[in-house]
Amino acid sequence: MNVDRSIPGYAVREQWPRKPELPFKVDYFGRYRDGGVQGGTCALDLKDKTKYRYTFFFENNLGRLCWGASYEKGNDAAFIKKGSQFELEVFAAIEQAAKNHEDCEEILECLSTAKIYTAVE
Repeated sequence: MNVDRSIPGYAVREQWPRKPELPFKVDYFGRYRDGGVQGGTCALDLKDKTKYRYTFFFENNLGRLCWGASYEKGNDAAFIKKGSQFELEVFAAIEQAAKNHEDCEEILECLSTAKIYTAVE
């Protein structure tokens, strides 16, 4: 199952929608001005070798890593399952891809906050 919707309003994704072909590159990074403890939601798009887009965001309160909606009113946004293999793979993919991006420091700061929530080292 890609997305668990058993709790209304709390969708959880635990695997890639399709298997990515490495390497990843950051295609987009930006921060919404929607407030919150983290200073706003950070959006991040990764593209794999085939140019397939994987959309993520770091939510604005705890900084949790989430699978991003493909458009503002889309219903495909979901938290990434805490402790899952998918979560570990996404953390590694973002960290690797961020190294070659102009916003590297801010991306890694968002990633660091997300890792605190999930207790990943």
